Formats: sequence, structure tokens, C-alpha cells
Amino acid sequence: MTISREHNCQNPFRISCVYIRKRLQTQGISMYRYLLYVLFAAPMTHAADYPPGEIRLTRKIDLHLEATPVEGLAGRTLNLPPGFKVKLFSDQVDKARFMAFDGRGVLHVANMKTSGSQWRPASGRQSTVLALPDADGDGRADRVYVAADDFHWPHSVAFFKGVLFVADDDAIYRLEDRDADGFYEDREVFAEVPGFLGRSSEHVTHSLVFDKGNGKVYFHIGSGCDLCRESDPERATVLEFNIDGSGRRIFASGLRNAIGLDLHPVTGELWGAGNGHDREGPNLPPEWITPIRDGRFYGWPLAYAFRVWTDFSISAYQQAIFPLTEQDSSLVADIERPAALVPGHLAPMGLHFYARDQFPSQYENAAFVAFRAGVLGDDPGYKVMALFTEPDGTGRETRETRTRSNARVADFITGFRPDPQDNSFWGTPVGLTTDDRGFLYLTSDRFTQAVFRIEASPLQGAWENPPPDTLLADAPLRLDSVIRLRRPLEGPGEAQLTADLSAVSGPEELALQRIDDTTFRLRTELSAGPLNGRKDLIIHLEQGEESTKIIHSLVVLPKADQALFADEMLWKQGVLFGAELDPTQTDTVFSGQRALRIAARGFTIEFLPPAPIAGEGYTALHLALHPGDAVGGFRPSFSLVANRDARAVQLIDQIDLEEKQWQEIEIDLNLLALDKPIESLRLVGSLRGTFYLDDIRLVAARPPTAPTAVHEQAQDSTPRGFALDPNYPNPFNSSTTIGYRLDKAGKVQLEIYDLQGQKVKTLVDRNEGPGFYRLEWDGTNTGGYPVATGVYLVRLQSQEAVEVHKMLLLK
Repeated sequence: MTISREHNCQNPFRISCVYIRKRLQTQGISMYRYLLYVLFAAPMTHAADYPPGEIRLTRKIDLHLEATPVEGLAGRTLNLPPGFKVKLFSDQVDKARFMAFDGRGVLHVANMKTSGSQWRPASGRQSTVLALPDADGDGRADRVYVAADDFHWPHSVAFFKGVLFVADDDAIYRLEDRDADGFYEDREVFAEVPGFLGRSSEHVTHSLVFDKGNGKVYFHIGSGCDLCRESDPERATVLEFNIDGSGRRIFASGLRNAIGLDLHPVTGELWGAGNGHDREGPNLPPEWITPIRDGRFYGWPLAYAFRVWTDFSISAYQQAIFPLTEQDSSLVADIERPAALVPGHLAPMGLHFYARDQFPSQYENAAFVAFRAGVLGDDPGYKVMALFTEPDGTGRETRETRTRSNARVADFITGFRPDPQDNSFWGTPVGLTTDDRGFLYLTSDRFTQAVFRIEASPLQGAWENPPPDTLLADAPLRLDSVIRLRRPLEGPGEAQLTADLSAVSGPEELALQRIDDTTFRLRTELSAGPLNGRKDLIIHLEQGEESTKIIHSLVVLPKADQALFADEMLWKQGVLFGAELDPTQTDTVFSGQRALRIAARGFTIEFLPPAPIAGEGYTALHLALHPGDAVGGFRPSFSLVANRDARAVQLIDQIDLEEKQWQEIEIDLNLLALDKPIESLRLVGSLRGTFYLDDIRLVAARPPTAPTAVHEQAQDSTPRGFALDPNYPNPFNSSTTIGYRLDKAGKVQLEIYDLQGQKVKTLVDRNEGPGFYRLEWDGTNTGGYPVATGVYLVRLQSQEAVEVHKMLLLK
């Protein structure tokens, strides 16, 4: 059966109709099953951010991690952002999982006590809950004692009004310490739950979250299999209870293994982090982090991400799920776009929102997620990531789109797997929590059995108006930025701030101008330079024995696309296997005068740049392909490999060998997971016969622009670059970041007003060049005093335009 693109086929897969035809031809899917695909397909309607059926991993940013010795653990280092340090809080644990602090500030941890076993509990009920007091606050547990025992597979603990709740594999237990000796001897079953019962033993680690403000308890029960239709309706769900255990009901479904649960500190909404199924290869499905909402369906076992259907050409999945039903289609059509997607097979564990202030302000209300795996996917894994997004997880409102997401993720702790090319690792991040002082705690439950404490340097500063995020190559770089110390230290002398601008051919040590004890200015004029790539502008902070740094990454964009082939070979030819190239033919051409003819019999074609090229500043590899008379064989393949040893990105699903005309393909460079400049690009495939390539080029990124706020003509299709971006976070409870962009040099004012029109503070009043700017408002007025809870207006004015946005400060 053949279905051409002209038929406008829609189907419940992430894949094209070309792919369906290939699956029908090569996998032998029956007509009956194919008709089910088409009959119950959810229409691929356009969405504001990206359409259903597509996968977009969340944009990743760099926190500039540095190797940091683990205090108390000889010979081990972890990678953390500048100014952070990590301590071994205790190694007197055995498969420590999730944690909670009691009312006295004593850390308690679920201790499975499996004596090295990865997946099975010890015989009997040997597991415990351990207490780890740190009375002197030095970051090391003073002692470790058993606070509760007689558990089978405990994973999650929580406290409510002095009562300890433990989520075991078979029940939620409620325990009290009536004699106040630290041991919780009074015990009762709060709720029974599915445990180790036959095939239902696949996901039996349960997570427990108390919503104290609304009097609710949330409890996750994982699926009993990798992918199947569950007979128990409470499997793969989050249950909701009243605080007293009554009112048990299914709150949300389609959650295969959402171990990480926490409440957002601003909205109070439940969020989760979920594990995907196993058999779709190293990249799929991506893991997700998103709000968990009442009555919603989250995909499993039918789909994942944003309405991307499971690959039912996998026979085990077909047998477990088919036939599909109209109800299945309705469920998938109801899936919301996740707040964040990260690479597959990382096994997200603990999810914890940071609601303290010991860390720098950029981490306010950020989510930390622990990932316990990595060797089965293409991301090294075994790490903690930070997620920065709006409180509701849906994105922010801009002119370009109503719900464009501004979510970003970043590696926050790495190093448990020191060599990403080696499958060995020395620890597995699992549980996360913070204490009242704002220190972050992390458990590891394999190889290194430990609890770690992470803390930030007390010396902290922030850009009030950072340099631009992007500039075109050779553009002037005018720096006039203010850095403000967040909380200067008392006693050890004055703080010293110096800038290292060597990345943009500036001085390595330029002293900043001191305005007062907390305010410093960086002012100089440089050039972005001729080469694209990331340029780190570094501010070093020193005071007494404390030192840290603030880093701003400037991405220099190339002025034009980088051509590999355009009428001739512009990159060198490297490895050539199973193919003959003719770059001079003129009969079949996409653009220009000549195209590259390839006579192939299973091929490898390598392109080598004249010099390594930084991937930053380019968005995609573009190529035009004409299939000629080439055939793909029984299992056709066509892929792109960067730098020879990186993962292959499959392109065959974007190609229709039966469509005898030019087809344009763009491959997102993010899919290549580049960790160094591009030194080689290889096309590898199984095609046999003659086909053609043309217009092969790296696509240069363009600075984002937006129309002006006034005097915009509808017929003018060229956007202008003046814009005030929504502040982030919003609402906020101590500080917020305000971004804006300018298309031309001139006088700029950025001011805060209250709703009565009274000016609260002037943040910017000076001449600035074109570019992208961000600064932080700390919720204070001109006199430096904190302002009250309420709505405030931020006003950006240039010589030609004005924009105003609302901000909500909550305290």
C-alpha cells in the first residue's frame, strides 16, 4: 500500500505518512491495524509553541560547572556552578532514597537497606527510616540512628504535624513518637497500595507529597510493566487523599513511573517528573517534567511527550495494546504540552523546588531533578539538573506567540559518571530536599551510599543589566553594566571585582569601578570579533577567604550561512566509502548551476571544514536531496554523524524515495549533542543507485526581533527590535529578572511604578547600544527599602517607543 504526501495523511504517530508506508512494507502491519491508526488519529493542529506529534527537547543552558572536591570523600570530585561546594553529610546509609526534615530540623531518610542489591529488597522486613541530626550545623551528621523500622521497600517519607508518614511498597504507614525519644513506635496503616504482586512488581517505589494548605495527600503508584494495559485502575496514577485518609480517588492517570513529585512554591500546584518506556531506542521517549493536574491524562501506555504516539511497530507493544479505540484517541488528544522534555532513559527520581535564599537569586523557585541513569541513552546522565520556567509551566506571553515557553534546563551537578564515554559511574542521584537554611541535600543509593550537602558561597553578586546575549560577528560590544553584591560579607575587608574579557580580545584582569560597597560598574568598548561561538565574560569576586565568579555567555552569530556544497565542494572531502561523487553535473540541480551526483552502493561521505567550526550560532544543517533512481533496500537508512564518534541522527524518515523531485531537509544541530566544535560531518546510508545532493549548508541563527510598540504598520513585514520582555519569574517573592532588546543606539529608561503612578525606582537611565539586555529588580525602592506586596508596572522608554508590563510581587 502506498500513501503519497498529496493525500494529506494524518496518523497517531510522530512519524510521516512516508514512514507509515515503510512500516507497512517492511514490518508487515495488517490493513486492519493501519486503518485503526488512521481512524482514531488526533488531528495534527497547529499549536503556539510546537505542534502535537513533534518532540522538542527543552533548551539547555550552561551553568559553567567546575570540578569541586567532595569534602569528606577522598579522591572524589563533582562538577558544580562556580561558588558552590559539596560535603559528604553521611555515608552511614544503605540505599538511601527520599528525605524529609522533622519539626526539629533533623533529617530523616528512607533507608531500603538492601546490602547492595539493585532491584530486590532484603529478606524479611529489614528496611528502616534513619535520622541524621546535625546539631552544630557543620554539614556532617553528628550521628545516625533508627527512627522507624519493619519496612519492606520504603522510598518516600514526610512529616505532618509531628507525625511520620512512610510510603512502603505495600502501604502508606502513619507513625507517631509518643514518648519523644526519636523512635516512632506507634504505627498504623494509612492506606494500602499495590506492591510486589506477580507482574505488578516492576514499579513499586511510591512517592508521597502533603499539600498542607489544602488538606490533601498525593501518592504515586507506578505501572506494573514497561508498557501494557493495566487491569488495576489505580496503577500508573497519582491518587489523592484527604489528610485523614478519606476521599481516596484517582487524581491523574497515564503516569508510568512519576517518582519525582513536589508542590510549586508559588502556585501550590503539584508537579511531577516521569520515566518513559524502554524499547524505542536510546533517544525515545524523552523524560518529562510538568504540572500534574486534576483529571488529566499523561500518555502512558498510548503516547508520550506532546501527543506523540508510542511506536506500535514494536511487536511487544502491538501485542500489549492493540486494538486501539476511540477512547484511546480521545485520551491522547487531551495531553497537554509538557513544561520540559529532557533526553530519554535518564530515570528522573527526586523533584524538588528551591524556595530558600541561600543559593543565588537565579535559583529562586527553580526545580532540581535527580537523574539516576544514563548508560542506556545518549546523555551521560547520573546528575542533577535545574529547571527554570514559569510557575504554571506553560510559558510566557509575547507578541510572537501566546504561549511560547521560556523553559530552560541546565546541568547543576555532574561527575558521578566521570567519563561519558565509559559506562562506569560511582554514584546514583536519587532524593533531594532543602533545610531551613537553604542547603540542598542529595542521596546516592548505588556504589557510593551517601547523603551529600550542597551549599553556595555567601559571597554572591548579580548583573543588574547584563551584556547582550547575542551579537553578530564583528559588531561593536559596548559594555556598561552594573554588578551588585547580593549580601556583602562583614569583617574580611572590601570586596574586589575584576573582569576577564579575554574571550572577546579584551583584558584578562580589568578592575571594576566601585560605586559603593555593594555596587560596581563594568564599562568598556570592545568588538564581538570575527568568529562565531560562545564567548564567556567572567566577573571574579573576592572578599577575605571567599571567592566566586559570575559568568555571562555571549553567543557571537555568524554573518551568513556556512556552505559545504554550493556549485562546488567548499569543504574538503574526507572518508569516501561505497560511493562515487561527481560535483560537476548540471542535469539535475536544485539551486545554482551544479549539484553533487552520487552513485552509491551503501555509502559513507565525509565533509571536512577548513578549520573546526563552533556550533554555537548555527541552528541546523540544510540539504536538498533528489532520490534519482536510488533504492533503500529492506531496511533503508540515511543518517548524519558529527565528529565521527558522536551519535547518528536518522534522516530516512524525512525522505521519500518514491517522490522523484527535490526534497529539502533541515536537521536541528541540537540533535547532534555537540560538545566541541564541528570537525567532521558524515552522511551514512544504505541507498543503492544514483541520487543527488545540493545546497548543503549550516544555517546561521538570526537575532530574535519583535515589532515596535507604536507606529507599527500592518504591511511592514520586517520586525523591529525594540521590546520589553515579560519579567521572570512572575509572580515573584523577592527578586525578578527583566529583559529588553534594542534595535538602535540611544537614550533608554527602565523604571518601576506602582498602580498610583508613583515612581518606585529607576533601574536604567543612560545611552545603550543595540542588543539584548537583562537585569534584576530586587523588590526595593530608590531608598533601598523593600516594597509591599502588590502589582507594579515596569516601563521601558526609548526616544521612539514605550512599553509597559505588569509584575506581581508576593511576600
